[in-house]
Order: sequence, then structure tokens, then C-alpha cells
Amino acid sequence: MPKISRLEIRNCLGISELEIQAAKINLIQGGNERGKTSVLEVIEKAVRNTKRRTQFVREGTEGATLFVALDDSTAIDRRIMPDGKESAKITRAGASISKPETYLKGLTGEGFGFNPVDFMAQKESDQTKLLLSLMPIRVTEENLQEWFGMVPEVNLNQHAIDVLTYLAEKYFYDRRTIANTEVKECQNEIHALFEQLPDNYNADDWRDLKLGDLWAKVQDAQKVNAMRQQAQEAIDTWGDKMANVDRKYDQQVREQQELFEFKADKARKSVEEDKQKIRDEITGIESEISDMEEKIKLLQEGIQAAKNKIILKKNDLANIDDGIVAIKIEGLEKERDACIKAIDERRDDEKKGIRNRAENAECFLGTHPAIEIEPLEKEANKAESMKGYIALYDQMQALRDTLNLKVERAALFDQHVTKARELPALLLQDIKLPIKGLGINDQMQITIDDLPITNLSTSRQIKLALDIARATTGDLKLICIDRFESLDTDQREIMLQEIANDDYQYFITEVTQGDLQVKAVS
Repeated sequence: MPKISRLEIRNCLGISELEIQAAKINLIQGGNERGKTSVLEVIEKAVRNTKRRTQFVREGTEGATLFVALDDSTAIDRRIMPDGKESAKITRAGASISKPETYLKGLTGEGFGFNPVDFMAQKESDQTKLLLSLMPIRVTEENLQEWFGMVPEVNLNQHAIDVLTYLAEKYFYDRRTIANTEVKECQNEIHALFEQLPDNYNADDWRDLKLGDLWAKVQDAQKVNAMRQQAQEAIDTWGDKMANVDRKYDQQVREQQELFEFKADKARKSVEEDKQKIRDEITGIESEISDMEEKIKLLQEGIQAAKNKIILKKNDLANIDDGIVAIKIEGLEKERDACIKAIDERRDDEKKGIRNRAENAECFLGTHPAIEIEPLEKEANKAESMKGYIALYDQMQALRDTLNLKVERAALFDQHVTKARELPALLLQDIKLPIKGLGINDQMQITIDDLPITNLSTSRQIKLALDIARATTGDLKLICIDRFESLDTDQREIMLQEIANDDYQYFITEVTQGDLQVKAVS
């Protein structure tokens, strides 16, 4: 595989001119702001044509030149003008290569630019994300249907491990939690209903029992006993009732007599009023006569007529005294006698009814013995109470059926959680892993040699970072490491030992004292 053998830099970034005869490991050293990182950017610009900065050409110069020679006779010659225009020529054994940028991308690989030092300083989540990108596994709807018998709502554009982690630790986990809660709630409901039922209760023992028949017996017995009570009362009270009848109708007779006397008195007063009216009329006529006598000559005829009229009225007065009162009294006596006769008839009828009811009551008591109602009511009340539990019993049975379904659903989600947790390891078995020891545990954590990343030793972390860099480079096998000084002395020593004998080429920046220098380690 090719490696950089020589690098020439002119007017790039802060570097006016620099030539490097590249070795396997190249330490780019110097103080701050001396161009160490610029060397890495120049290398990246040469082999990847990246544009990290808007002004790549050193200020005040006519242009920048990059020349990279590989040990397989490939040469990369880039020129950048101050206005940003660029030209690139790539040759191999003196022959130009068409589509140079495409050629270079194939040479360097998509992961070029990975810095192992940065990886070691990253959070575990970012490290995990990077490692996942090295395992090109995807999940399809067909996979989900095959594994779980359904297609959950999940972003399938994510990495397969992220998809399965979401399904195991969120989607199915939450649904399992909800399902288990529903199972518990359903069990509590069943227990609460069971506690309300009588001991050894079976609804089928009472379901077909007809309460109406039992209560009909109670009602029939109550009617018999009520009728017996009424019959006994009729016997016990018939004498008092007879006396009450006499008192009632005697009172009515007295009322009729009083009514007669009232009406007779009223009739007498009415006749007296008529007589007084006639007397008043005579007085008025006499007054008129007095007036007329004053006009003796003029009213003689009127006086005579008035006298005649007086004679007629006196006759009327005599007639009314003798006939009218007698006629009215006679009519009132007849009315009174008729009312009293009717009263006596009603008295006789009512007393006859009392005697008949008393006789019927004695007959009823003889043919209808008293019934003990309490046992009938107790039986009916118990049946009614027991039938009242049927709805609770049926509800409990229905909840038991529901519980079975909820238990099955919770178990299914539990299976899905287990399945989703097992699948990543199974999927990794079917692909070629770019890093030795890369795997995933049952907690859905990315592991190296069965250990989570955070549990790795320093040397193993360094080896992992380098393994990732090696896995992401292309055929050029070039790895650039910036800020080497951020590692402690032991870490730097471990990293140098790790890269000493591999098949890769390294350009490493390190802050030291003094001007920029490139030191070949090997």
C-alpha cells in the first residue's frame, strides 16, 4: 500500500516553505502558533481537497503550492491562487490520472481525518455513535415484521443498534411497563370484587332462581294475615260500630230537626217582613193622603182612589196572616219527615252491612289460619341478596378473562424486549467487524472484548482509538494525530509503542518549545 515519501509546502496557511522527507511516524513539533496543525491541514488539503479555511493561501504571496509524492510513484500537485481558484494534477509513473479527486477519495477512504486523541476525549455516547458507524447494519420493516410480528413506529434510517435499543429500552419496555401495570390493576380489581362476594359464592346457584315467586309467597301470606286482622277487627268492633251508626244518624235526625226549626223560623220572619213591608206601604200612602188633603180641592179624586187602595191592601194583609204561614210550615214538615225517613233507611242498611261483615270475618278466620311470614321473608331476602352479587360475580369472571389477555400481552412485550436485546449480538455475528473484539452486551452497550468502553484500560482505549483510525483509512493508510501533547506521558508512550510496528503512516502534532520541526521517529 502506498505511503507519503515526500511533502513540499509553499505559502500555505502560516507556512512559507517546508519540505518533509516522510517516515513511518512523523512528529510535527514546535511552540504554539508555529504551524503544526497547519501541516495536517495541508496534508488533508492535498489528499482530500478539503476547505477548512476561507483563506488558505499565505497572505502577501502569489499562490500556494502543495506537492505530495507517494512511494508508489504517484504524485499530487495542487496550486491555489489568492482568489480561491485551484488546479490539481495527479500522475502515476509520470502518467496523468483522470478524475483525480475521485481517485484520491478512493485512496484515502471516507473516514480520513479521524483523530484518535479526540476520540479518547469524547463522551461515551459520541464514542458509541462512532463505533456504530463502523457496523453498517440496517433494519427493515420486513425484519421487524419477522422478529416481532408487527412494525413499530421507529425511524429505520437510524443504525440497527439504535433502532433495537429504542425498541428494547423505550418502545417495548414502556409498553411492557404499561401492560404489567394494567395486569396489576386488573388483579386488584378482581381481588376487590372477590372481597365483596360471600364465601364460596357461585352465581350459577342463584342465577335461575325466580325472586318473584318467593316474594309472591310473602305477599300472599301478608294479604292473608292482613285480611285476618281486618276480619278480627270487624268482629271486635262491630258493637262499637253499631253504636257509632246510631250516634251518626241520631245526629243527622237532630240536624234535620234543627234545620226544620231554622227554616220555620226563617219562614215566620219572612212573613213578618212581608207584613212590615205592607205596613210601610200603608204608612207611605197615608203620607201621600196627608199631602193630598192639603190639596183638598185639587186632589179629591186622588184621595178617594188612595182610600180604595188602602182597603185592598188591608184585605191582602188579612189574607196573608191566615194562609201563607200555614202553607209554608206544612211543606217544611213534609220535607223534614222525608229526610228523617231516609236517614232511618240508611241507618238500617249500614247496620246490616256491619252485621254481614262481622259474620264473613268469622267465616274467614275459620278457613284461613295465620301464616308465619318471617321465614318466608328471610328466604326471599337471602335469595335477593345472593342474586344481587351475580353482576359482581360476572364482572369478576369477565375481568379474569381480560386478565388472561393482559398477561399474554405483557408476556409478549417482555419477549419483544428480550428479543430486541438479543438481536444486536446476533446481527453482529453475520457481519465482518472492522475492529477486533467489538460487540454489544445484553444491556445494549457497545463493548470491546466484552467490556463497556468506559471500563477499558488506558492502553486498550488507545488501541481502540487507533483501531478505529486504521479501520477508517483507505489504501493510503495515512493517520493524522493532532494535539498529541494532550495525552499524558504514559499515554503517549503507549500510543507510540502501539503504532511502532503496524503497516500505517502517522503524522503527529505535539506542542514543544521552539520553531516548527518535523522529527522522524522511525
